[in-house]
Amino acid sequence: MRAAQNEIRTTPQPCCFLCGAEGNPLYRDLVDSFFDAPGKWDFKQCPKGCGLIWLDPRPVEQDLHLAYQRYFTHGDSDGKLSAARRLRNLLYQGYRAANVLPQTLTGLRRSKIQMERMFLEDVLPANCWM
Repeated sequence: MRAAQNEIRTTPQPCCFLCGAEGNPLYRDLVDSFFDAPGKWDFKQCPKGCGLIWLDPRPVEQDLHLAYQRYFTHGDSDGKLSAARRLRNLLYQGYRAANVLPQTLTGLRRSKIQMERMFLEDVLPANCWM
């Protein structure tokens, strides 16, 4: 049973996802002061060569969305954006518009489009009807 609606349930993850070694504690009882995700979090680091860092315990998949309730890309719950968020969106749109011409002249725009499409326009589609 769930103790609180915004509490994130966790499950132990003592071992490295890559090599299976038991992790060493790196940080304990960290809080998310930037996006205010509920809970305190511990990080472990793999003592082997891979050096992976992970959460232990980690959130259960069904509760992961609770960590992003106040994430900056999400709208407010009432559907209205704050003045600061509207200003940020306006400035970002201006930034993107101001960069179109320089990116086009330098060839960066084409490279960015190719990267977004993962260079698939250079690949011919397979003929599945043969």
